[in-house]
Amino acid sequence: MKKVLNIKNMGLLLIIVLIAVLTINTKEAKAAGTVTWSGPSSITIRDTIHNIANPIVASTKCVLFEGGDTHDDVATTTINYTASDTPTNYQITKSATMNLSSLTFTKPGDYSYNLVEELLNSNAEAFWPGEDAPYYKVTISVRNIVDANNVPTGNFTASLIIEKCISGNICSKINPVSGNLIVDFDYETNPESFGHIEISKTVKGIGADINEYFPFTVSIDDADDAFDGWVYPISGIDSTVTYNGSTVSNPTTITSGTPTTIYLKHGQTAIIGQVTSGGNTFDAIPNFYCTGGGHSPTVTSYNFSKNLRIRKLANIDGKTCYGSYVSISENSGSYTPSISLDGSDYISGDSFDDIDGLDLIDNTSLPVESETNAYYFVNTKEMSPVTGLILTILPYLILAGIGIGGTLLVMHLKKQKVDA
Repeated sequence: MKKVLNIKNMGLLLIIVLIAVLTINTKEAKAAGTVTWSGPSSITIRDTIHNIANPIVASTKCVLFEGGDTHDDVATTTINYTASDTPTNYQITKSATMNLSSLTFTKPGDYSYNLVEELLNSNAEAFWPGEDAPYYKVTISVRNIVDANNVPTGNFTASLIIEKCISGNICSKINPVSGNLIVDFDYETNPESFGHIEISKTVKGIGADINEYFPFTVSIDDADDAFDGWVYPISGIDSTVTYNGSTVSNPTTITSGTPTTIYLKHGQTAIIGQVTSGGNTFDAIPNFYCTGGGHSPTVTSYNFSKNLRIRKLANIDGKTCYGSYVSISENSGSYTPSISLDGSDYISGDSFDDIDGLDLIDNTSLPVESETNAYYFVNTKEMSPVTGLILTILPYLILAGIGIGGTLLVMHLKKQKVDA
């Protein structure tokens, strides 16, 4: 009988323990009370990319995380750029909302967070936030809601405070605009990641015509057509020209992946892919560079810790390559052509595939480097030296003839006088 009682007592004891455990767990689950927000419960993330001439496909991810070693993400939001996001005045602005209304708190206090934006891979251009990019501190102040006797009810009020900070830890509070708390992340094109093209025309020789126009076929391309449809401005050339007796309109832009013909005469320089807007000038053609696989065409060092990455283009000769390349050829007509790359010695020819030792892509194209890519075309036309000699001495021959004739005439008159 005692054993039965002991077994019953033990069973009752286990039930009591289970009830106690369940009760404790239930209280913990309900410890996070209802949060009533005083003011905005979300953050508007606004990205602006400056100095951009063409649409991009890219993403940025904004992260709110707690400080310390864990860097636990509290909330995230992503901004996606697509090919349909056309730049306006050479910039793109897009926004996203980071909603904090689902956050829970177990006790009152001031909860501190950092707000940063991660730059994800891009298949278009490279950007960076600049040297003095701001960062943001976020504080959520949580307070008890008390009853008439000043006793906490288990529910809370929360208010959101955001500070914009610059180097030196100088911070200022952001005030709501039309009920919204807005944080701005600004980016600009990295000058090391872009370049422009300059094509210069010179004629020489006694037979050259300084008013004659010459056609140039220009093609800007890349390995996997990632930039097809990108448009680059052309400046420095006449709007209309006369070529072979016909009036021809010069283009104002060139589209990547589409060969384009422009016309230049002596002393002119066509500038392709350089944009001037609001007193600011920037380059718009993504550089070409390769990594791995031994020697590669012109390579520029990049710091991608802050950049949206240029899209991988292709595998060329065992190298992973990115960016743009250009091919240029001229119809020199009856002139003798010569060319120079970036001020190097002139070589006979009207296309850069005539130059030995260059790292050409597909045997015809040159990689676009950062800043200026200068291509010089000189056409020389001489005329027969004999023709030139006659034109030079003819006046003297006439004078000499007059002198000899006059002398003979005087001698003849004197002879007639003597005979008389």
